[in-house]
Amino acid sequence: MKTNQYVFLVLNLYLVGFLSPQAQVAWAEGVGDISAEPSNVPVIRQEVHVIDKQVSKWKSVNTEETCEGEGCSSSTFYLDPQGKVRKIELEMNGSGPANSRDHFETTLTYYYDHQEQAIFCFSDNHSHFESATPHDQQFKNRYYFRNGQLVAWKRNDTWMSATDALWSQTSQQTQTDVQAALGRAKESAKQPRFSSDVNTEWSRAALHIVSVAPSDVRDLPPNVSQELEKRGCRLPTPSGHVDYGDDRQTEFGHGEYKPWASGHFGESSDIDYAAVCLKKNNTTIEMVWGGKSSCPSQAGASLKVLDRLYGGESQKGKFYYFYRFIKTGHKEGHDLLIEADDKGVTELTCTAGHWDSRVLQGN
Repeated sequence: MKTNQYVFLVLNLYLVGFLSPQAQVAWAEGVGDISAEPSNVPVIRQEVHVIDKQVSKWKSVNTEETCEGEGCSSSTFYLDPQGKVRKIELEMNGSGPANSRDHFETTLTYYYDHQEQAIFCFSDNHSHFESATPHDQQFKNRYYFRNGQLVAWKRNDTWMSATDALWSQTSQQTQTDVQAALGRAKESAKQPRFSSDVNTEWSRAALHIVSVAPSDVRDLPPNVSQELEKRGCRLPTPSGHVDYGDDRQTEFGHGEYKPWASGHFGESSDIDYAAVCLKKNNTTIEMVWGGKSSCPSQAGASLKVLDRLYGGESQKGKFYYFYRFIKTGHKEGHDLLIEADDKGVTELTCTAGHWDSRVLQGN
């Protein structure tokens, strides 16, 4: 499956915010919803639970982030010992029309049985609109399948009925999506670069980066923590510790650099916060503005976690660590962000509605 098919799906989710008022009511409230959980759901849920318990032992493959138009996507899929694709995690993000400052993030998780037939899909879509009246929209959908057919659908907290007007269209679209995702995963699995044990080891190490919820960080105010968690963020520990490898006790200190920073980075006198965010395969620097700012809420580049994962060997054996941290800098009476990784240091300055970056030093 090509990237633009992923991006097309993201844009469809994004455009939910521009539906007619009547369509938005139908989408938000539903017609023909049912209150009781369908009888076949517990069995499917148990099958998903079994996969999640085993997946850490299976081979995982991370695909590179690809972008087209206003959207980007990346994925991780897991192969059981028989080489069957059993789980796929797909992340997509993008922006709305040019200069709108709208943005959206979507995660999709697919599960398949031993015959690679879809059994479950979880979709979490969060959109932030600023082009008209600023507001957020979030939709969570759970789709349950049997023999390739949609048999149950939970939208947010509501179980939908097969008599609902949206059921037929949703059934066709989800069945197409789960098969398209499977096809892309199987195609990627055939590529030689994914047969390397070294790549598998690094991918597994990336899954064991020690992280904390923003609400567990005392330096972050509750409103900042809540916003970061709404965006799906977890923060690496200040040491960048990775609980994987032969030597898991190695700790690294990064001086003034931490996974979070505060200052007056925007255009107001209020305090702004920045945080290094881990979102499954990706790492970003997320901004939570205290006041007005014309700059995007993401500073710097969105990177693959593997691009900021490093390693070495000690007397005890192999060790790994994550290295992407920030601190507040000052220049000409203005606060700016300084980002550090194992390759160098970069200044990030909010200027005239965009982020300027300048490399200060590099290895």
